[in-house]
Amino acid sequence: VLDANLPGMSGYQVLEKLRALPALAAAPAFMCSADAMPDDVQRAHAAGFAGYWTKPIDIARVMRDLDALRPSP
Repeated sequence: VLDANLPGMSGYQVLEKLRALPALAAAPAFMCSADAMPDDVQRAHAAGFAGYWTKPIDIARVMRDLDALRPSP
């Protein structure tokens, strides 16, 4: 889970660095930000984020998104 506006670099830049590591290349990542305009959400999805959580956090939404990552039995 990365915030869009981190000190020193953006969440997008962090994701790019993480994706360069073979062990994390396919790990799901979620953007969490107070920036919730449709363009912000689209940019996150285009960058490879699995989802976008807006602040304040909707815990039920987070749990649904995380549950969706689990493999079906």
